[in-house]
Amino acid sequence: MARFPTIRSRIAIRGAAPNLVRQVPGPNVLAPAAEGAAGVFINLDRRDQEVATTEAARQLAEAQTAWTERVLQAQQEAPAGGEGYARSLAEAYRQFREERLAQAPERTRDFVQRGLDSLGARSAQGALAWEAERSLTKRITDLQEAIQLNQNAVATDPASLADLTAQTVAAIQAQQGLPAHTREALVTGAREALATSALTARLERDPAGVSRELAAGKWDALLPAQQRLA
Repeated sequence: MARFPTIRSRIAIRGAAPNLVRQVPGPNVLAPAAEGAAGVFINLDRRDQEVATTEAARQLAEAQTAWTERVLQAQQEAPAGGEGYARSLAEAYRQFREERLAQAPERTRDFVQRGLDSLGARSAQGALAWEAERSLTKRITDLQEAIQLNQNAVATDPASLADLTAQTVAAIQAQQGLPAHTREALVTGAREALATSALTARLERDPAGVSRELAAGKWDALLPAQQRLA
């Protein structure tokens, strides 16, 4: 801030002694007061900024809580395999973001906008991961149910063992999105489960013939080791 030059005026007081001269304050006397006023305004600006930041942080916390509740509700309403969940949630968040941003005062809008953008990015990433997990779980469940159904079919018609085993294994191996160890475990489980069902049904009808087949090792590649020994 510019300083005023010092001006001292000497005013003689009529009738007074020559050495009695009144010193009249010049403009420089007002400089400290001006600087103090400027400091007050600076402090007020800083305080306003801090208040705005605190207010924006509260608004973002409220938005986070509200959106978390929306996400949980959307997950409950999503289909078993999670199809379309991520896309639907992204559309819902765009509307949510616009509403929250419109409610933010002008002085906190930039801060709130940055926070909402960050929340949206985390939400989108989480939605994709959740949908992928649900899809994986659903496919595994469907394959396990298919194995059980084919077990029942083989128990009724042991002669269908080869065909149904081939169909089931092909369906499992077609799921390239499944982890390799999961596919291998499902294939092994399917072969053993169907073979066990067929063997059980055969034992009831032709125990002597099954005993000969077991002794000849016909079932060794299909049955678990403990069942071959039994």
